[in-house]
Amino acid sequence: MNTISQVSAFIENRPGMLREILGILSEEGINLRALNVAENEDYGILRIIPDNIEKTMKVLKANEYLVSEIQVCAIEVPDEPGGLERLLEQLANDGVDIQYMYSVFAFKEGKAYMIISAKDVVIMSRSIEKNNIATADKETLGIS
Repeated sequence: MNTISQVSAFIENRPGMLREILGILSEEGINLRALNVAENEDYGILRIIPDNIEKTMKVLKANEYLVSEIQVCAIEVPDEPGGLERLLEQLANDGVDIQYMYSVFAFKEGKAYMIISAKDVVIMSRSIEKNNIATADKETLGIS
């Protein structure tokens, strides 16, 4: 199973905060492949798949953001009605407990990708292998 690095940053929930952090990344020439924001009343968690993980971590830490890096899976999904539902059925049948997921900005013809974080990576890995589910690697997503 291919995994890719995801950067998570805790950010204050206030107007303009997302623009500020994305502006910092843009000024440093960092391009994003995927983005997700989860929020509550006071703060948010920004999850991104940047094209350069090391540089992103360095830049965000230098700007005093609390950041972490974890491994997630970019799973190939048929770009057609029911494609995601069928994939989720396979994973659920194998006991995969998905914590969260979000889509990738780019896709290849006929395929899309979903970033998936599971409670137990070993169970997800077994399900992916058992069901011959394709995953994207760093090269496919343009990550260095």
